[in-house]
Amino acid sequence: MADAFVSFAVQKLGDFLIQKVSLRRSLRDEIRWMKNELLFMQSFLIDAEQKQSGDQRIQQWVFEINSIANDAVAILETYSFEAGKGASRLKVCACICWKEKKFYNVAEEIQSLKQQIMDISRKRETYGITNIINAGEGPSNQSAMVRTLRRTTSYVDDQDYIFVGLQDVVQTLLAQLLKEEPRRSVLSIHGMGGLGKTTLARNLYKSPNIVSSFPTRAWICVSQEYNTMDLLKTIINSIQGCTKETLDLVEKMAETNLENHLRKLLTERKYLVVVDDVWQREAWESLKRAFPDSKNGSRVIITTRKEDVGSKSRRQRFCP
Repeated sequence: MADAFVSFAVQKLGDFLIQKVSLRRSLRDEIRWMKNELLFMQSFLIDAEQKQSGDQRIQQWVFEINSIANDAVAILETYSFEAGKGASRLKVCACICWKEKKFYNVAEEIQSLKQQIMDISRKRETYGITNIINAGEGPSNQSAMVRTLRRTTSYVDDQDYIFVGLQDVVQTLLAQLLKEEPRRSVLSIHGMGGLGKTTLARNLYKSPNIVSSFPTRAWICVSQEYNTMDLLKTIINSIQGCTKETLDLVEKMAETNLENHLRKLLTERKYLVVVDDVWQREAWESLKRAFPDSKNGSRVIITTRKEDVGSKSRRQRFCP
């Protein structure tokens, strides 16, 4: 799971670079460096997770990578959130001064993360963790499937990170997800970019009450450019596991077969699926048929910038 979480952080860093075109070049370079380093570290995580059960040092190494990835996402989301507030309430001159201060703070925090990344890189060599993906001689199509899985999956570790002021909101939404309502319902969290929608969904997803109440959970990240088949494959593989046999079987399925297969997997299960970062209503429409309503209290959470996404579903809305 650490691999999937780092993949999520890498995606967020890349999205930030695309969206914040006015960033100073020096800051862009630092963020790009951090993104590339995390992407490189990701290729070692499979080997590390196989070895960590018998080695506390490697367990700590994996934990440290998770922490850095989590901190990177938190810094960028906080920056985006505060920048949005600052731009709306400050005059031009004051806004420029505020941005200079915020630029300095972000650059300083990223420098700290950069040092931590270099430290854990040295530990990787000391602990003998190898690049298990590049070292193998598996078929190229299997490598492509792994890359697809990383691109469409996001996850979080067990750290308790949440924006100050949202604790009460999390409790309110938890109550909605856990209430005794047998029909499958959709909870839509919508708002402009940088308001903490994904952070809020992550805290719901990893809540102990949610984990114990929903035996089957899955998380996909849609984004602007999406492929419905890849998203369906990601959910299926998350639920039934990622052995070579299941990957090969799923890879051969057409979209209709994938949809039917996922429905069959979920029909007898109480599930929670998070569909993160939905930009287009069509994306949700292409997925929702795969989520059956077995009247067992299953739930779907959508995070989106568009208020009308999921509007035809039986849903509850929240805007952070």
